[in-house]
Amino acid sequence: KKTESILILDGGTNQALASVRSLGHYYNVFVCATTRFCISKSSKYSVGFLKIEKESVREYKKVLHYAIRHDIKIVLPMTERSCLLLNKLRNEFTKENIIVATLEQEKLDLAFDKYKTYQFCMNNSINAPFTTLPYENLEISKVGIPCVIKPRRSNRFINDSFIPGETPRY
Repeated sequence: KKTESILILDGGTNQALASVRSLGHYYNVFVCATTRFCISKSSKYSVGFLKIEKESVREYKKVLHYAIRHDIKIVLPMTERSCLLLNKLRNEFTKENIIVATLEQEKLDLAFDKYKTYQFCMNNSINAPFTTLPYENLEISKVGIPCVIKPRRSNRFINDSFIPGETPRY
């Protein structure tokens, strides 16, 4: 008999569906998503569902209250955005003895900030493509061609939520 409960965030992703299917053998699995029609919610292993309006600190407080109400012990994020939001409320979750399954902010910054990742690689003798910031004085000849230009971060978080329209692009 399953006694522990876990909450999978980002229920509309394939990663969430895979997690629900895997963990559903051992845990009571609840799902959270920003859309009512999410793939993980329909799994036979999903025992409950929370729909939030958007990815914001305010909405993630609803996630916290839902987790408390359903005696959920672990909250598992599937995306960069949910990791960042959970960290904003990490202390509130841990006060309720709920495990937030993500790294601390300092380590997330290292993973999610492309320039910090590059600096880490250079400081630890790990090969990485040359990376620079646009406001650094730089001779164009140092960059070379072909050249890939992309944002430093995939998601821009301001105050309570992410900048509208700023979603990862691949």
